[in-house]
Amino acid sequence: MTVFGSHPAIRALATLAPTGSTDTYALLSRRFEGRTEPKGPGQIVRVMQWNMLAQGLCPSTSRKNYCKTKEEHLKWESRRYLLLLEILSYMPDVIIMQECDRFEFLQIKLTEFGYKGKFQERPFSPCVDVPGDEDGKPDGCAIFYHTGRFNFVELMHRQLLNEMQHSTSSLVLGVKLELVEDNTPVFIVNSHLKGGPKTEQNRYEACIDLLNFVSEHEKGGDIVIIGSDICECPSARGYDHLITKYKVKCCLFW
Repeated sequence: MTVFGSHPAIRALATLAPTGSTDTYALLSRRFEGRTEPKGPGQIVRVMQWNMLAQGLCPSTSRKNYCKTKEEHLKWESRRYLLLLEILSYMPDVIIMQECDRFEFLQIKLTEFGYKGKFQERPFSPCVDVPGDEDGKPDGCAIFYHTGRFNFVELMHRQLLNEMQHSTSSLVLGVKLELVEDNTPVFIVNSHLKGGPKTEQNRYEACIDLLNFVSEHEKGGDIVIIGSDICECPSARGYDHLITKYKVKCCLFW
């Protein structure tokens, strides 16, 4: 069995994960990019953004969803500790998650490693309509931060609005933090937009309101980090709006 990370609790987690899964478990190869030049050693912040795939959305049929994935790999008993191992192998300062429908479990386990989290459920979550998920709850957006790096300041959230100012099924969650070492204000923003080929206009309008949300709560001097599942390709209008209208420095992986 391969164990990633030197923290004793990480090694303990690896022993709890299903043997059949951890024997073949290998980390994905990831390439990290610095978005700005740090002014000092304490100003480097590692951020992890991840759509964890809600457990309530895992059930599949022979022709739908994750039909090519072995059923045992979609069970929560197999996934839960592997999710934690993936996260903790990088020990990020901030963890931004979408489709999180097991917040209580993650909160309890990540607390052992110095994290605290905030969660807001997604409006009209499809998880509540999936049969067979006895432990299921509505999924939503979660933000965890390491208490050794940050102090909590403020929490805000709301549904995103479309062009007609009507509420949509997309959520935006914001957390204001301060760096422990120098009190630099950091504004973390998390959102998950509606996917699908027929909803590109909805996502474009949601991106506009996503930046409206940032403008409503951003203060001078804030470092703004937007970690969202936009459900779009980099050439889509939503990305273009984020880049051109707000001068967002996008870090895209496709």
